[in-house]
Amino acid sequence: MTRSIPPVGPTHAVNDIRRSLAATENEKLKRVVAVLDTMEVRGSADHVLNAIRPRLHQLRLPRPLRFARLLFMPLDTLIVNVSKWKQSDPTVPRTTLVAIAHTVRAGLGSRATEIGALISGCTTDNTACVEQAGAMLWPAAAEILAARPAPVGWGETGMPVSIFHALAPAIAMVLQRLPALRDLAARCRDGVLEPNFEMLQGVCEGFETLPSTVQVMVMTLAMNEIPDFTRLLDSTASQRGKPSLLLRACDQARERHLMRLSAPGGIEGAVVTGHLSMVASQVRRIAGLLAEMQASYQLKEQRAAVQALFGRLDACCQNRFAEDMTGQFLTPLRYVLATGDCAAQPQLESAIRQLRNLETEARSFGGGPVYDRLLRAAADNIVTNCRGVMGTTQRVRLIELLVGSDEAAALWESETDGAES
Repeated sequence: MTRSIPPVGPTHAVNDIRRSLAATENEKLKRVVAVLDTMEVRGSADHVLNAIRPRLHQLRLPRPLRFARLLFMPLDTLIVNVSKWKQSDPTVPRTTLVAIAHTVRAGLGSRATEIGALISGCTTDNTACVEQAGAMLWPAAAEILAARPAPVGWGETGMPVSIFHALAPAIAMVLQRLPALRDLAARCRDGVLEPNFEMLQGVCEGFETLPSTVQVMVMTLAMNEIPDFTRLLDSTASQRGKPSLLLRACDQARERHLMRLSAPGGIEGAVVTGHLSMVASQVRRIAGLLAEMQASYQLKEQRAAVQALFGRLDACCQNRFAEDMTGQFLTPLRYVLATGDCAAQPQLESAIRQLRNLETEARSFGGGPVYDRLLRAAADNIVTNCRGVMGTTQRVRLIELLVGSDEAAALWESETDGAES
């Protein structure tokens, strides 16, 4: 039987639970979240989680890939707590997500069972599963919501049904442009072709017919995926007069991003969450968005706000690097030294590559001496402590990844005199 918390708003009892969880230790918090994650319908549990979401980011918990979570993953940037939502905003209140997901699930029929089987047992960091299941779900959800179906479970949101009838088509319009946006973002990442107006058509076609809130929602996602999206539009400014409309929506989207990133945990949540292998791309995206803001804003106050965000990004990149240097590299290395089991060599090399990817992105806006010191300390650890446990070739490979080929060559020569040991 599905467990749930009764659908009531934040009461004094719920507020007491929120305060208690905010002060609890990490291990207990993980157990509470694990229980809440077993609930398909959480009711007031979402009010509890809202208070501790910054802590959840820091704990980097892999979250179960539930149907509702999968449905809204591409729209995550648009989701806000209901306390910060107004109907005129280009956002989606968090309390409506489950009901909208139930409505989509009902419209899918047997296809919902197929998607459910595909995501069963998966977590949100399983990118292959997300992509495969999302390709099945997101276009179908757009079609269902565009038809303005009767909502399922809307009474638990505590909102008038008119909110659903406004949100459903708006979400549908955004999801309809999602495939084109994701394709354009992939092309920009690959860098094979310079994006042109024709490539923007899938995202921008019929843009002038969209409600203004949906225009901003689309541009918010576009700028999140492609930070220099406005540059692409500027390069087509002479084409049919559309770019001016798009740029106005981008201006509003930029303000939404500035507010979102400036909020407590806004920058930090994007860097401290997720697997180390994904952090470098996250940092690149955020830094690109901040650079776009820096180039676009003229007011002193706005530019100061962006500079402060760069400072926060720098600080949390340094923290993430230091934590993962210990957790992902030095801790497995200590196990190798204690046991003599060198089977972890591929894991160690992978961790260094991912750390260096993060360092490469983060060094452009600060922290160079910190990264140099941590990399040097790790290299010295290998030179000093790993001889006799690891072979020369293994140690040389780690040194090369950590501090470069020159020092790796020097270590090789000092131990082998040019002949492999």
